[in-house]
Amino acid sequence: MSTKIQSRLLQIESQQNAILSRSGENLTDADQAAYNALDNEARNLRDIQRELTPVMPRQTTPDALGGTVYATPKKHKLQCFSDEKKARQFGLFVLGSVLGNQAAKLLAEKEGLKINAAGMREGDNIKGGYFVPEEMSSDMIRLVEDRGVFRRESRVVTLKHETLNIPRRTNGTTAYFIGEADQITSSDMSIDLVKLVLKKAGVIVPVSYELASDAILPVFDAIAKEIAYAIADKEDECGFNGDGTSTYGGMTGIRQALVDSALGGVEGGAAPATAGLVRYDTGHAFTNIGLGDLNNMIGRLPTYAEAGAKWYGSKILWSYLLDLMADAGKNAIFDIQRGPTGRGFMGYEYVVTDVMPKDTAASRVVLLLGDLKLASTMAVDGALRLEQSNSATIGGVNLFETDQAAIRGISRFDINIHDTGSTTTAGPVIGLIAHTA
Repeated sequence: MSTKIQSRLLQIESQQNAILSRSGENLTDADQAAYNALDNEARNLRDIQRELTPVMPRQTTPDALGGTVYATPKKHKLQCFSDEKKARQFGLFVLGSVLGNQAAKLLAEKEGLKINAAGMREGDNIKGGYFVPEEMSSDMIRLVEDRGVFRRESRVVTLKHETLNIPRRTNGTTAYFIGEADQITSSDMSIDLVKLVLKKAGVIVPVSYELASDAILPVFDAIAKEIAYAIADKEDECGFNGDGTSTYGGMTGIRQALVDSALGGVEGGAAPATAGLVRYDTGHAFTNIGLGDLNNMIGRLPTYAEAGAKWYGSKILWSYLLDLMADAGKNAIFDIQRGPTGRGFMGYEYVVTDVMPKDTAASRVVLLLGDLKLASTMAVDGALRLEQSNSATIGGVNLFETDQAAIRGISRFDINIHDTGSTTTAGPVIGLIAHTA
């Protein structure tokens, strides 16, 4: 196994040298993309090489066709699946269904796996590829939930159809005092609809046929992790940073929704506080954030959102909040040595998300406080779909020429930020926005 990896690494080095010899110091965009793709492949191979040391001998029992026999890494530390059986079954599923390895397909069926093509379902206009069996997709979805913040913190509904309209109460009825024999004043409850339409998001992972057949456990466990992580990251980007463009599947995230509700979509302006947004008193660096700004956010948070409220921001911003706590004094030397025992600030949990701003710029929402479950609804279809291609060109590398396949993981979801208040009334989430200069 290690010999094959080393051989491929030498091939990559030769291909990279050929690119450099052909283009000299000034690489074209295509050559640069090809060089980078080879570099990424080499890095992944070296990671796998480290994971596979040492490796147990090959199994002696042949498979159903007397063909490929899979090597099993010794004590491989799984990154996605809860046990080696699930990791192996996922590898057999991908090899047998997605990549068309008949021996692996027969082995998968012997182990009781149902390999179903992802045909059209009721209310579903997407078809093609294969649905990941539930016993394995549950581990991948759990990893998405562990990695991602927005799915974990939002209200999540699973759709059986592509579209769902959820009634939302926008205005309630009113009680009145009445005298004897007086007519009761009537009042109506107002509702509107929260519309959710599943969008398809995909991630592509190249894999070598030879490597996939030889190292089923580490390779496909790593592939599953990469697919789950990429989906989780995209969900977070859409939920927090979406601006309604195609980059985010047309979704508007909580940061932009707050700007739309409180400032009419324009981040600029010098208002120190407007409904659901609090602006720094001065400047836009994290060091300009003061306790007064944070107290202002807490003061503006509606009482009904208190119970589930949390802070949401980057780890960099959290370090600045630690500075504020340290500056407040009364820290014993052992407290400083031990560090914070949990992420909490001013009575609310602080949730770190890597998609929130890590640096500063004028008129950007950099910190959130509130209950995302009250402000947003996320729709998922509860299934993962895999597709493959062995003829595409990715990063300038032709898969057919390099004996590789591209596995594409497909997930469908939608996010609707439906409650952020207005220009005069704060909603269940408050944002801290940097000053204009």
